[in-house]
Amino acid sequence: MIAAIVLVLLQFADWWTTRTILKQGGRELNPIARAGMRLLGVDGYLGVKTAWVALLSWFALQIGTAGLIVLGVGCALYLAVVIHNWRGM
Repeated sequence: MIAAIVLVLLQFADWWTTRTILKQGGRELNPIARAGMRLLGVDGYLGVKTAWVALLSWFALQIGTAGLIVLGVGCALYLAVVIHNWRGM
């Protein structure tokens, strides 16, 4: 459960750091995210992504150990994203 909460909190940290970088004139490096932002707007895309991660986290909790491993990997990846964004601010 804690891993799912941490992963969702990391989504909000990614949201905040991404918005900050974009406001400072930076650009989104992930081509999929960039396309999503063009389609839905920055907040729309990041909101939809956060909601999907929350839903997928809930499903991961339902499948036991494998789901916890997936959540742990997701936390590690998004921690790296947030650190990268933080350094770019």
